[in-house]
Amino acid sequence: MRLVSRRQTLPLAMNMKANLAIHKYPALPSLPVAFPTDPSPAHAIMPVEPESINLESQFQMSPLNTPDSPTPAHKNIYIIGAQCTGKTTLVNALASHFQATNPPAAQPFIIKEVARTVLIHHSFTAQDITSSTSRCLALQRLILQAQVRAETAALKSQACWFVSDRSGIDPICYALQYVGQEGADVLLQSSEWVELKERMRGSLVVVCEAGVGWLSDDGVRLMPENVEEWNAFHELFCGLLEREGVSYVVLPRDVGSVAERLRFVLERYSELCRLRK
Repeated sequence: MRLVSRRQTLPLAMNMKANLAIHKYPALPSLPVAFPTDPSPAHAIMPVEPESINLESQFQMSPLNTPDSPTPAHKNIYIIGAQCTGKTTLVNALASHFQATNPPAAQPFIIKEVARTVLIHHSFTAQDITSSTSRCLALQRLILQAQVRAETAALKSQACWFVSDRSGIDPICYALQYVGQEGADVLLQSSEWVELKERMRGSLVVVCEAGVGWLSDDGVRLMPENVEEWNAFHELFCGLLEREGVSYVVLPRDVGSVAERLRFVLERYSELCRLRK
């Protein structure tokens, strides 16, 4: 199977739009959205990548969970997409909502973006992604491995489900964009991606659409050169998910406020859980 380059993603996206409805769940009545006074999530995962560190010791369980807590029947949630599309803000809103509305044993673990931890620990910069194909591929491989560790640790916890800021598809998209087909194939054929892909297929995958109005450079992430490149990277995500058989829903760019974006995800999540009981 051969993936397309960035230049081919826009025609692919046009072909996909006719079938996009199969990825969107029907709208539900508005759900209550909670914003607790303490916005910090009950469970926050800060993955640490190196093999020399005991990763499971970094994923501490909240004392709110007890050995007698029931296992919640929840699906995992992935918030993914191109850079600067509001993913982390949305993940934080989901964490606050579930903390305020779910009993302690039913609150998810929150997997924070593993890429930042890997970048900092291994002294990578955003410029390494575009200046060296070998360093870019090495970085994406480390990020993929870190995502596996983070999800494994989350699923071993008593919560048994998670909300993840990014996913295993993210480093593959970056490899395809900046290394090329051969680099992407290395990651697509890895055991890490095989594991992550199967988990994503049973989860809610939300792709935040590019083109929102808050694009800003934080000095860490790789910034698009222009709006066209930004939108093309969004289409790259959608195309790769299509080819890997992972269903997803697009969060439109015109759903602007945090409350609206949170409600959008909760409605799709509720429908997914109902359909897959």
